[in-house]
Amino acid sequence: MATTDQSGATIHYNVVGEGPPLLLIMGFGVDHTGWMLQVPWLSRNYQCVLMDNRGIGKSEAPAGPYSMTQMVDDSLAVLDACRIDQAHVLGLSMGGMIALNLALNHPERVNKLILACTTAHLGAFGEETIATVGQRVGLNLNVEDPNDLADVDMEVVAQELISLSFSEKMLQENRALIDNMLVQARQWMPTPQILHAQHAAIQGHNVSERLGTIQKETLVMTAERDQLIPASHGDHLAAHIPGATLLPFDGAGHVINMECSQAFNQAVQQFLND
Repeated sequence: MATTDQSGATIHYNVVGEGPPLLLIMGFGVDHTGWMLQVPWLSRNYQCVLMDNRGIGKSEAPAGPYSMTQMVDDSLAVLDACRIDQAHVLGLSMGGMIALNLALNHPERVNKLILACTTAHLGAFGEETIATVGQRVGLNLNVEDPNDLADVDMEVVAQELISLSFSEKMLQENRALIDNMLVQARQWMPTPQILHAQHAAIQGHNVSERLGTIQKETLVMTAERDQLIPASHGDHLAAHIPGATLLPFDGAGHVINMECSQAFNQAVQQFLND
């Protein structure tokens, strides 16, 4: 992986494939390997730019809190390092929030926009979900001092987040993939302090009043059984971004790029090719 420095952090990224550039931005607490089922497919036709968000994977983890502006600037630094003036942008969950802010604040850098299982603003539902999950695993992301999280068992946190990220059908029928995700997660497991820092960026994300100004071709993907960001949030995005296309995934959980990888990859490629 290559690196670039931005706002006190060294950001790691990797480039795979050739063709029109496609920046892939992963979600909360997950490194670039979250795209492992996309890269072999998409890199046949696109220059896939994969990055580890600050604090995650091989990227540096400065003390938080982080802001959405910082995380957008990290993605811009990666594009600059790759000498890419404009790219298609695909973001999942928190990555979709970063992608939205990138398209709104730096529209000249974005070609087509793909938003998967994300939101313009989490609002009360998001905070309630975070609080509920936190109670189950002993992870209170609303503490003022992140050092208070020193005793959190991140293995338990990872297992809980994975269980919430997929549908019951997926959890029952594809244990091999789920178990492999846990193995992968142990290699780049973030600290609870980093989750606290990234959570601050999510809390500060609210672009609800600006969606109508997005002038990019946009594909919005939702998951019917998403327990982390309900499909209604994606419905709202598609209804308020001019000309946006809505693609729901019936019966799927939050991480649709893994649960429905083939359909997901085909939809991305078709949208970018049109």
